[in-house]
Amino acid sequence: MKSWVLTAPQTFEFLEEEFRSVDRADLAKIKLEACMVSATDLRVYSGILSGVSYPIVPGRQGVGVVSEVSDDNECCFEKGDRVVVDPFMPCGSCLNCKTNKSGLCAYNKTLGLNTNGLFTDFKTLKCTMLHKIPEHVSNETALFTEYAAIALSIIDKISILEGEHVAIFSACKLGFVLAQIVSYYQAIPIIIEADEAQLAILSNCQIGIVINPKVTDLNQAIKETTGGRKCEKVVYIANPDTNLNDAINCCGFSGSLCISGVSAVPPNSGDFTEVQRKQLTVTCVANGHKNFPSAINLLATKTIKHLPIVTQKLSFNEIPEVFKELNRFKARYCGTKVIID
Repeated sequence: MKSWVLTAPQTFEFLEEEFRSVDRADLAKIKLEACMVSATDLRVYSGILSGVSYPIVPGRQGVGVVSEVSDDNECCFEKGDRVVVDPFMPCGSCLNCKTNKSGLCAYNKTLGLNTNGLFTDFKTLKCTMLHKIPEHVSNETALFTEYAAIALSIIDKISILEGEHVAIFSACKLGFVLAQIVSYYQAIPIIIEADEAQLAILSNCQIGIVINPKVTDLNQAIKETTGGRKCEKVVYIANPDTNLNDAINCCGFSGSLCISGVSAVPPNSGDFTEVQRKQLTVTCVANGHKNFPSAINLLATKTIKHLPIVTQKLSFNEIPEVFKELNRFKARYCGTKVIID
């Protein structure tokens, strides 16, 4: 087995070790075929995320082929099945896990964040973390499954209704996918984005209403778009380039605000006096657990299209050099696909 291990921030080491056979009925070994570099991976690489212990193998989004299962397996998988990996690992023992709320597990782990991830050629995982991919769905398409699953979790939390205005901060990969699902639910996505390269992609894709807060008064633009009511629903995807107060201001009276994303919300960035005055419902989404089957269906039926944001492909051996070149926020917008030899 070969892996790229971060022994410290910005320090990759190539590791080769012998791989043990699958010895449990609830496990399957997969041969990774492709992964995608996420913003999480770059932040783990740069060392800016708290709670990450090194050494660690990064990589949270991957697709592969089942290469081994035990003779008495419980997986319902066969050798050669194509699968996508759910990186979320609930503990299975806490109250939420035992009451069918494993997506709210307080002791969960996430591949590539606090346990070894997918920048490796083979990986043994619990069968519950693997989901079969239809034959006509490409590896490249399947790599967006987690974003679609998280987007569906957001939809579940804020209960989007037809005709509602949904502000999305910003057009990162999750925001890009979420805007398409909001349109599918016949609501109106309003994407708040200031990055010029991503604005060009959005204009070509014609997804929702796009507001650039660098050149437009955001508050006024939201009022004009919504007839003065502001947005019934707002999704704030936490990252250093967006402001939580802007999201709160975009929300209409008694609206819903959902906070998602891996990065921490900047301290003192939100005016919760305004949250109280408006009587907003505030909720959070940290994963797409249990929404992977539905997400795969949306990708398989091309309800979600992703191709404009897959911009770079590299081989497994190029990982260290490419990580040096990527600035830590670039993966918010582009999809960098890793082909595992």
